[in-house]
Amino acid sequence: MKFEKFDWLARGNRPALLLAMELLMQSGRGFVQNTEKAEIIGQLKNTAGKLIAETMLAEIADIAKELAELRTCKLLEYVKRSGLEFERPGSQEPGVCPICGGKIEYEDGMQFEDSGHWTWKCPDCEAAGKEEYKKLANISFSKDGGIFSYDNLVSDPHVDPLSYCLEAQRLFELYQTCVGRRQIETVLQNYVESMQAVKAARGHLYFVPRDYMVKLNLFEDFVKLLEDNNQFQRSSRVPLDANSMFVVDDAKQREKMASAFYNTVRKEIEEYEKRATHLIQSDSRSPAILERLALSIKGLEDKRSYYEDILNRELADLHDQFTALRYLSDELQIRARGLRTQKKAA
Repeated sequence: MKFEKFDWLARGNRPALLLAMELLMQSGRGFVQNTEKAEIIGQLKNTAGKLIAETMLAEIADIAKELAELRTCKLLEYVKRSGLEFERPGSQEPGVCPICGGKIEYEDGMQFEDSGHWTWKCPDCEAAGKEEYKKLANISFSKDGGIFSYDNLVSDPHVDPLSYCLEAQRLFELYQTCVGRRQIETVLQNYVESMQAVKAARGHLYFVPRDYMVKLNLFEDFVKLLEDNNQFQRSSRVPLDANSMFVVDDAKQREKMASAFYNTVRKEIEEYEKRATHLIQSDSRSPAILERLALSIKGLEDKRSYYEDILNRELADLHDQFTALRYLSDELQIRARGLRTQKKAA
């Protein structure tokens, strides 16, 4: 194997390269060179077949046979030149596939007093496996003394339980100084009712009389302040937001709705750009992942075209109306000039 191919595998198909190197180190160069490919695949099935997709086993066997032709010093040189790291992507990170680094989907699970496990599957590389967990510490809080404590810490090579205990203590102290969700919902609901709002549909959609527009503006500002100071920082959470849609024509509302639409589309474009750039730079070899992202981008473009068509139709109708209005304006000017001419002649 030449370095160019090794480097290409290190950047584009790192999981297969790492697993092939692991097979080579565990079984030895002689075994890999002198053993039939089918037998190597059978060994891979026995050791990690449930974790690795069937289509990937043959590829790993081929790579291992090519690596077995290299001298150890040459293989180490390749590793150093490519900057290859031996830890599998996400191997110790919950929710991340240890084969391709993608996001895994959890299925059935079992929970015991001090341990448990969840079965999972990766939609990107089709790997499947079991994620186990165990209790590493006890965290407790005394209502009487108001004391937060932790004990029975268990040593683990991959997880530091003390850091989690300290983080839990920090979050608890933060919780004690923050207002809870139910309290905020009560305040907001009372404020909405003070505006004599009429519930329009399920959820939080109301009709508010125009006499209360000043209070409505204060309400929106208050919700924005809540969002700006929200301590619940998680990327998947839905942000707090309040939008007012006026029944009468209102320039402020038109600007807000247009701005919200454009900001949403821009965020989606930025996210797709990052994902597409990552797949291209890493030379992803999965056609399913590439096609899925391409379809998502096309869906976003179709959305833009949909709103663009609506805008063009509205502009076309507006143009026709202005044309008719312009004719009327011309007629008025002609009549005015005629009348002025008649007055001058008289």
